[in-house]
Amino acid sequence: MPVRIKSVDEINASPDEFRKFLPKYLGMENEIADKVPFPIWVTTEDFDGHVEAAQKFLDIFYEYGATDKRPNAEAMILSDEDLK
Repeated sequence: MPVRIKSVDEINASPDEFRKFLPKYLGMENEIADKVPFPIWVTTEDFDGHVEAAQKFLDIFYEYGATDKRPNAEAMILSDEDLK
């Protein structure tokens, strides 16, 4: 099983375990990260070009002041090479 598929499966099985990465990678406070609804994660094959929808979701963090910078959905799409 490719690493990206295994990672997606693990996040979907235990989202709260991976919530701790939100402050580190999105620069938000732990208290805010604890309240963020976690979407279902998908692989790039399942994502099929829905970058615009993901960007709208991520824009909420910026608009409500959870992050200082607007997150970039395109930059968050990882390949197998990224996960090595």
